[in-house]
Amino acid sequence: MLSGFQLKMLRVKKKVNQTKIADDLGVTRPFISMIENEVRYLNEEQYKQYLNSLYKHAYAEEEATEETKEIEQIENDTDKKVKKTSKKSKK
Repeated sequence: MLSGFQLKMLRVKKKVNQTKIADDLGVTRPFISMIENEVRYLNEEQYKQYLNSLYKHAYAEEEATEETKEIEQIENDTDKKVKKTSKKSKK
């Protein structure tokens, strides 16, 4: 098992907040803080839930970021085509 500090570093690296993890585990955000500061400890089931929650939110964020990039690229391409078309129609 990873230590509380290691769980925190992983969570921070993946840009997931404590509230999301707490909601999935059915605990409070301060409880997650205590886990990460090694004041309290997770049982085996909670540990698995923590990791599952972390990856669920981390990958959801990554997918959303990729989708946003794709949408922005489409918008940019569309803007370029519109500008070309409007320049041609003005001539």
